[in-house]
Amino acid sequence: MQFAPGSYFPIGDPESEDCLYLNVMTPARHTNKKLPVMVWFHGGGMWGSAGNQIDWNRHRLPQHGVVLVTVNMRLGALGLLAHPELTAESSYAISGNYMFLDQIAALEWVQRNIAAFGGNPDNVTIFGQSGGGTKVAAMLVSPFAEGLFHRAIIQSSGGFIPTPLDDAEKTGEDYFAELGVSTLAEARALPWQDLVDAFVAMGRRFAPTYPTDDDVIIPGSPVDIFGSGKQNAVPLIVQACLGELPGRDPSNPMNSSLIQLIEGNRNVGVKGYAAIFDQVPANWLEADPPIVSFHAMDLAYTFGIYDEPLASIWVQMTGRTNPPQGPPALAEGDKIVSEDMMTRFAQFAKTGNPNVYRKGKHCKSKHSVCWPAWTPSEDQYIYWNEGSQILTGFSEVHLP
Repeated sequence: MQFAPGSYFPIGDPESEDCLYLNVMTPARHTNKKLPVMVWFHGGGMWGSAGNQIDWNRHRLPQHGVVLVTVNMRLGALGLLAHPELTAESSYAISGNYMFLDQIAALEWVQRNIAAFGGNPDNVTIFGQSGGGTKVAAMLVSPFAEGLFHRAIIQSSGGFIPTPLDDAEKTGEDYFAELGVSTLAEARALPWQDLVDAFVAMGRRFAPTYPTDDDVIIPGSPVDIFGSGKQNAVPLIVQACLGELPGRDPSNPMNSSLIQLIEGNRNVGVKGYAAIFDQVPANWLEADPPIVSFHAMDLAYTFGIYDEPLASIWVQMTGRTNPPQGPPALAEGDKIVSEDMMTRFAQFAKTGNPNVYRKGKHCKSKHSVCWPAWTPSEDQYIYWNEGSQILTGFSEVHLP
């Protein structure tokens, strides 16, 4: 069920509270393949979209030799609601963070079942963009998720500021008032449409209810946890679109949090890789002013639907261009970038290193370069635009 007005996210399926399902796409013909597994946590601000959105469930990424799992979880109020009555009925004396428990349940399902699809439960990569990147970050700091995955990719997200449990419960009480109920039993008796309407009416789309008292699920913000070296440290890729980053500014949580996460990982001896995405369809570049690689533009390339201008994610982005430029005019450069991203993400899932080597020394691609692990002294990152190149100054990226 979507906690959003209208149908911004075209999931193509009926909405329902009965949402705890996942999808599996595998290139394996036999169960003994032990392929790396990539588990996708969708974006949508933690209140919309779905693992069922057709854009994620395509064949091209799995054709790079990975088993792809796309996950649904409770969203919005059902995923993040804290309330004193919910806290009272919990054996941990907590409430909220149900969305993250659903993700953990999905990862546990993968551990039990993915071998039947030719996947290797000992080689699982979690990845997500925007709100999905936040979901990945939550798994990186959750003790409950320890050992359930082995690599991670965060696209355009990574930081959130937890709300103390008392404050989160107060938001829950305000929500009950908006619903016109006074007890948990009355709230549970309502149709889900009423839950959505009240959530939207309150303007609580992102439901920022991450109880800091909840030390068994989310013990604190990713930035703080990584700063103390207590994260679930695994090889990590962090990526942002160029148009999202006005520069390294403490007031810009996306940019600063990406730096802090990759730096915190390095401080405990685990490699990380940094990326900036800047591929824009040719006709959008010709707009006045030119359209930059805004939030979510990398998704069509991540899943190999760069050449499908009528794919739902392209339709959404076309509606965001100002002035409207029409569907994207896609060319060879778009294919090169998408194929390079999928190759590198799949290789990272296989080995923890996004480089494909030939004869043990040289990167195996005529369009790509060797992508070095990030260090504060070199500050290097891969830059995707009509191909790939290595640039310096990830911590200082700014718009031209």
